[in-house]
Amino acid sequence: MANLDTVYLGSPAVAIAAGWTHNCALLEGGGVKCWGLGKHGRLGYDSIDNKGGDAGEMANLGTVHLGSPAIAIAAGWYHTCALLESGSIKCWGFNNVGQLGYDSTDEKGNAVGEMANLGTVYLGSPAIAIAVGSWHTCALLVDGNIKCWGMNKNGQLGCN
Repeated sequence: MANLDTVYLGSPAVAIAAGWTHNCALLEGGGVKCWGLGKHGRLGYDSIDNKGGDAGEMANLGTVHLGSPAIAIAAGWYHTCALLESGSIKCWGFNNVGQLGYDSTDEKGNAVGEMANLGTVYLGSPAIAIAVGSWHTCALLVDGNIKCWGMNKNGQLGCN
C-alpha cells in the first residue's frame, strides 16, 4: 500500500462522509469541516472555491457555519447535509431536483452569507439519522417515520 497521509483537521473527528468529489468530517463538539471540489457550494463555505489542495490550507480550514452543533453528516454527489443536536437538518450545495429540502431549486452555500442564513428542512418531527444519495436525501424521524426528498425518477423516495 502507498504512503497514506493524515488529514489535518485541528481537532479529532468522530465521523466522516464522502461525496463524489468532496469529503466532510464531523468533529468532536459538533463542528463540521469539508474539503474537495467547492462547485455549487457543496463545501458550505459561502463560495465555490475548492479547499484542501493547497499547502497549509487544511490547517487553516474553518468549520461550516451551522449555528448549532451537528451530530451526524452525510454527503451526496453535489450536496451535503448535517443533522443538528436539535433534530433539525440543514443541507447545502446543488439543488436541481430539491435534494436540499427547501421548497426551491436554489443552490445553497455558494454565495456570501448563505450559510449564516440557512434555514432547516421542515420535517414535522425531529430527526435521529440522515442519509444522502446522489440526487435525494432521507431522514429517519424520532417517531420511526422516514421522510425523503429530491429526485424520485426510480421510486427512491418511496412515495407515489
